[in-house]
Amino acid sequence: MSFTKHCRNDVFISYAHADNKAGLSGDRWVSRFTQFLDNSLQQRLGCGDCLKVYFDNRDLSSNDQLEDLVDEVRNSAIFVAVTSPSYVQRDWTRKELDAFAQLSGSSDRLFAIEMLPLDSLEDYPHPIDSKPRAKFWQQTSPDSRTPLSLDPELDRQIYTQKALDLAEQIRKRLLEFESRAASPADAEAMVSDADSIGKVLLAQATDELEFEREQLKSYLQQMNVSVLPEHDYPQGGEAFKDALGKDLKDADIFVQLLGNAAGRKPPDLPEGYIQAQFTMASEAGKSMLLWRHPELDVEHVASAEQRQLLTSESVVASGLESFKSEIISAVKLVNQPKRSVPSSFVYIGAERSDLPVAKEVSDALKARDYPVMLPTFEGSAEDIRQDLEDSLLESDTVVFVHGSAPTTWIRGNLRRFHKLMSLRETPPQKVAIFTAPPPKDGDIGISFPYVEMVDSSEGLDVDSLLSLLDKGG
Repeated sequence: MSFTKHCRNDVFISYAHADNKAGLSGDRWVSRFTQFLDNSLQQRLGCGDCLKVYFDNRDLSSNDQLEDLVDEVRNSAIFVAVTSPSYVQRDWTRKELDAFAQLSGSSDRLFAIEMLPLDSLEDYPHPIDSKPRAKFWQQTSPDSRTPLSLDPELDRQIYTQKALDLAEQIRKRLLEFESRAASPADAEAMVSDADSIGKVLLAQATDELEFEREQLKSYLQQMNVSVLPEHDYPQGGEAFKDALGKDLKDADIFVQLLGNAAGRKPPDLPEGYIQAQFTMASEAGKSMLLWRHPELDVEHVASAEQRQLLTSESVVASGLESFKSEIISAVKLVNQPKRSVPSSFVYIGAERSDLPVAKEVSDALKARDYPVMLPTFEGSAEDIRQDLEDSLLESDTVVFVHGSAPTTWIRGNLRRFHKLMSLRETPPQKVAIFTAPPPKDGDIGISFPYVEMVDSSEGLDVDSLLSLLDKGG
């Protein structure tokens, strides 16, 4: 019995049998991985024995067996490819992959892990060549190029973290697949992931920090942050730099975890992967957040270049949980909508008795990022007159507040402004009379074609004035 009602198998494990030979301890790597994944999915789905993971451990020797496998592939909801040099060289594993890739809507139900990496001259088959691949291997030492598959016991922390992350991703896809199958009409309306709030380039780390990097990657993805790179960069100078450069153009923030090791330095990248990533991100002008453990003793770090990197201004020495929050805040800050600042400089003219209304209008305009000026009543009569005329000449928009002030005040200011019009370098964008309470008896007896009226005398309504000004000239 399977969890998905529309497929015979929930998960199909595709692997090369050469990768599942018993090691010195007697353990078979792919078998153990499959069992861990099976148990984790059952726990997360809460379905007990209802989950069906198809894992064929027969030594294939006939076309009939291959046809049986292809049939199982076509009746599986999820496909997991355990990749390695052996995997990409076997015809049968490629045929399994091709069979699943031909299914409708299979792209987001195909997962791949790397049990071992490929040689530099080998390529992953389509479509896993463009898929994120969880790395289940590491270098035997910082200076070694020899990869070694993660051991569930010796590398328990990082192995468990990676396997649980994979199980959680598969769980989500199984639930989504079942929901789509149950409601075909809604399939087009569904999305596989929530909208991303931003993109973080999470730099390649040394092996000592691989567990922390996986933890951070999982957290960011749960917080709807897209994490680059989608799969590991090619190792080597130019190929590595080319891949990193492309992702830097697309990333909002560069994040790097630093330890006491300077990392590997291949012959064609003498500065090493850690320093190269930092340098390229700096040259690209990216916002950068670097992290190190607060208890790391920088003075005892062997590499002078690494010590310098660990003490750079961008480095945060804190707990990883605190650093996670800093990244989210930084991503949101970088991607927050840019508020457009109105170019219109507004002068609000008002008689002293109408200053409370003028200030209310001013506060509303400031909230919209308008530059605003109110009249002054300090200084000599000549100083006040000169300030008024300068304001009328230099403002882009002029608003006269007519509330308690007598009609003679508004008439006098309109005549003054009309005389000054010929002295302005550019015509005003807006000129408005904002009529505030109390209600007026009749009109003011003067009009100009460029002056607009906003009547709020029956009850103060600043929004009506804002609507007029927001329309621009």
